[in-house]
Amino acid sequence: MNENEMDGAIAESAQEEKGKKGKKWIAILCVVVFVVVVIVLALVLLNRKKPYEADFSEDSGDVLNIAVYNEEFIGIMEEYYPDYDAESDWEGEIGDVTVRFTYIPTGDDFQELLEEGLEERDEDERIDMFIVEPRFSAEYFTFNDYCLSMEELELTDYMEDQFGYFINAAMDEEGNVNGIAYESFPGMFVYNRDIADEVFGTDDPEEVQEYLADWDKFVEAAEMLEEEGYYITSSYDSHYRIFAERGDTPWVVDDELQVPEAYLEWAELTKEMYEEDYMYPAQEWSWEWMELFYDRDEEFGYFSCPWHLEYTLIPWMSAEEGDWAACVGPEAFIWGGQILCASADTDNPGLVRDIMYQLCCNPEVMMEMAEDGHVVNNRVVMEAMVEEEEMTSEFLDDQSLAQIYLESSENAVFGNHSLYDAQLDTMFKEAMNRYIVEDEDLEDALEEFYEMVEVVFPDIEIDD
Repeated sequence: MNENEMDGAIAESAQEEKGKKGKKWIAILCVVVFVVVVIVLALVLLNRKKPYEADFSEDSGDVLNIAVYNEEFIGIMEEYYPDYDAESDWEGEIGDVTVRFTYIPTGDDFQELLEEGLEERDEDERIDMFIVEPRFSAEYFTFNDYCLSMEELELTDYMEDQFGYFINAAMDEEGNVNGIAYESFPGMFVYNRDIADEVFGTDDPEEVQEYLADWDKFVEAAEMLEEEGYYITSSYDSHYRIFAERGDTPWVVDDELQVPEAYLEWAELTKEMYEEDYMYPAQEWSWEWMELFYDRDEEFGYFSCPWHLEYTLIPWMSAEEGDWAACVGPEAFIWGGQILCASADTDNPGLVRDIMYQLCCNPEVMMEMAEDGHVVNNRVVMEAMVEEEEMTSEFLDDQSLAQIYLESSENAVFGNHSLYDAQLDTMFKEAMNRYIVEDEDLEDALEEFYEMVEVVFPDIEIDD
């Protein structure tokens, strides 16, 4: 064998060895992949939630009493709970159980009336399930003994597709989730297309969103609008709820008053914009604010949500369909909602659980609700609505709102809250109104707020 032949043989041998090693590594890789797949499948099988089964074995009541603060949930029951048979506007049947709805109006007496119903000694009169609004939920969930948690009702396994906002809104200080929601009420910013086109050069929602993407850009957009003679909003306090929802601390911690930084951010931002004449100088829901609905030549937009669009903007506006559009706005938020709570003393826990499951967890029922236009509290269902470009509005030029609703529902933050929220919010806004509108010094306005708190809540310590 000459030198060239020897070199060729060596090269061929090396190539064969390399091929063998390659096949060996491929075999090892295949084994590893197989093992990983087996492990993943095993984990999936182990963690797969068990199929839902209704259990009425502990139910003993002939009457199911549900406390509501409006008629919306009654309609939801009639339309979507499969076994509910309505006999009148406020009463119906589920099998042999009579269902009665009790109206408790929101207001100062709500909590007292609710507690009376929850503590009623007559089982046929005692409240079995009640509904609260997320913003004020902390008032009711503080009374932990009144609620069955979702864990006690064995519903947590079916809540994985729900939005975090409503889970946090229903959570007490100990981390128990004491309620469940069937629908989301995501916020959005509804704006005038003609004004957007004139000032920004476009009325396309995605492009307008870029001008309103955060609060700094919102102020810049307001300046551009003001230069052309427009107000960015029709009131100076409609964005208060957005900052209030994401409070970094509760109003009260260990019986001591805390002013959350988010509230002060709102006051400073609003003061700046009010002084620059960027927002119409009216309070939301005032007569002056409502009169603007008949004359919209100067107002660019509104912070809105599904119910606000449907029941306030559309019926009150003297505008033609297609004149308006919507985008997310500077910050995602939720405006309203209904959280279902189970009484700890209900004598029909199985029926209450089944109502909660069917309306708040059952994907088939929630898909039906979504196809009818409800923004359901289910991420997967809402993603399907986005894919199908559903939830269109003729008033908004047939714009599909599903993506906006999904984005707001996913990103809205429910911050730390306390049972004092409702009254302290009212007092704080009243005090800050003097700072924003009447040009009072911020420290003086805060001092007036502290004085109001001392009168209404003498047990709260104030360290100003």
